[in-house]
Amino acid sequence: MKSKQNEQHFLKCLSKGLKASLFALFFLISSVISAQTDFLEIPSITLDGQVYELKWSAHARQKVVQEYLLPNETITRYSTKLILEYIPGKTVESVAVERLSDLADGREAGRVLNFRQLESEDSEEIMLEFMVGSMMPDGQTRNAAEWNVYRYIPGQEGVIVLAMSRRAYGEENIRAFMQEINQNRENWINSVAGSRLR
Repeated sequence: MKSKQNEQHFLKCLSKGLKASLFALFFLISSVISAQTDFLEIPSITLDGQVYELKWSAHARQKVVQEYLLPNETITRYSTKLILEYIPGKTVESVAVERLSDLADGREAGRVLNFRQLESEDSEEIMLEFMVGSMMPDGQTRNAAEWNVYRYIPGQEGVIVLAMSRRAYGEENIRAFMQEINQNRENWINSVAGSRLR
């Protein structure tokens, strides 16, 4: 009897696992299909004289996300990426508070190295700056570091998010990257803060 119950339990778990896998596969396929659909009618963004082209996009029920890269860079491995989001039915404050909560959780888990809210010249906007790091399985060697600045802008019936993400891979590159951040972060923040999308 126990053996039959165990078999039924195993089959239930297997069924759940297959459903989860199919859902993940569907999400992956739908993401690939919408890989470069320009939902926001912004095919490229020029920042500091460089043109970032739309390379990936997704349209979920809760938000639209579009990611922009320089030539010869990929979504999974890049030095600089721009992110544009539209989140309907929310306020700047509520979206920023959600992000701050996620960052606090990430710092507890060791993924987020630090974060802070920046002062913005526009009182209706909020800007956040944060660093993310990932470790090798040995828990000692850091194999990637990512610096981000997110700008939350009130939009028509929702929030527009403009973000810059910069990355370095491998310990040696990360050391140089940390120096680059110290030297350039103010300029990067000002570029995102002063950007006009249209």
